[in-house]
Amino acid sequence: GELLYELEHADFMTRVRAVEALAKKGSDARVVPALREVLVSDAFWGLRREAALALGAIGTPEARDALIGGLGVSEARARLACAEALGRFHRDATAAAALAQTIDGDRAYGVRAQAVTSLVATRDDRAVKVCVEALKQESDRSSVRNAAMAGLADLKDPAVLDRIRPYCTPGNRRDQRHPAIKAYAELARELTKDSDRRRAAEFLHPFLDDWYLRTREAVMDALVTIGDPASVTALRRAESTDPLAAVRARAQRAADRIQADAAARTAKTGTAAEVEDLKRRITTLEADLREARKGMATTPGAGQGDN
Repeated sequence: GELLYELEHADFMTRVRAVEALAKKGSDARVVPALREVLVSDAFWGLRREAALALGAIGTPEARDALIGGLGVSEARARLACAEALGRFHRDATAAAALAQTIDGDRAYGVRAQAVTSLVATRDDRAVKVCVEALKQESDRSSVRNAAMAGLADLKDPAVLDRIRPYCTPGNRRDQRHPAIKAYAELARELTKDSDRRRAAEFLHPFLDDWYLRTREAVMDALVTIGDPASVTALRRAESTDPLAAVRARAQRAADRIQADAAARTAKTGTAAEVEDLKRRITTLEADLREARKGMATTPGAGQGDN
């Protein structure tokens, strides 16, 4: 009761602390309505944000419905906070549907981008499809598309690798090309066949000659993420020919890292093979021992000492 009174009557910072404390008392029937009222009507957008995050922490269906209602308020920063908080509702189809609608219809790019990120966090079954559709959206600094690419990488479904590939190529704006290269590498790492990972890495090799140094660096980091040994040759070439010493050093580190990781994998695989071979040998010896014991049991006088 004291917290609810402070929420309505105290100074700003005391009200913020009251919201934070009320987030831990969501079982009280008075809490969610009070936070919902702050969310939709308070004069301070910062307090409205805190109320949204508190509702997300409470996590009840009533709190979720309050957040969905908050997606319709006029203050974009409050809507963004509601979208962020809805990401805490794991596998909640109602929250996911509201976020998907926000991605398609909100007038603020930042809110749409946050809705993409939160929908991915819910791990709803529609997340991959919605992210693929969101790739088509144009927005300031490619914020929605970048959120969609990061979401696809987070969902770890390499089947959508070709959807991101076009944004990695020259001609794209750097504010979307570099996130695309990063997401592409994270998805390529999930490929199960060595040949597929090699082809995915080879697609990036020509970009080691890009005129823009940040792109060359992004590609080097991406090749480390993919980890295909075939990239070492391309990186060694960049180590020798890149016009900038810092980039040459980065290429050297990338090649060394890929080689070290490949050696570690080989050693681990070799050790595992040795263990399996030893297990087979032990099994064979145990079978031979059982056969020998059977033979001794059927031999007259077996196991008796000399008289």
